[in-house]
Amino acid sequence: MTLRGRVIRLRYLAGKESTEADNVFATLRRLVERISGPSASEKEISNALKELATLFTSTHTSVSSFELLQSGVIDGLLQFATDKSKNST
Repeated sequence: MTLRGRVIRLRYLAGKESTEADNVFATLRRLVERISGPSASEKEISNALKELATLFTSTHTSVSSFELLQSGVIDGLLQFATDKSKNST
């Protein structure tokens, strides 16, 4: 029910809130790409992880479970954490 409610809110109740939600979603997607990029340097990955942490601790933004799942953050972090080629450096 919660997921359906959020989808309805995002699709049909467009306004300032939905624009902010779109920005959060786009930011999450961009951060996942930066973390999982094959040629990403350690500094780039570190900066992306710090930005992700800041997004979660900010009082001005909120990240829903729907956004987490659909943006690929969970899968991206899991892959990053278990990628042996990135852990060997």
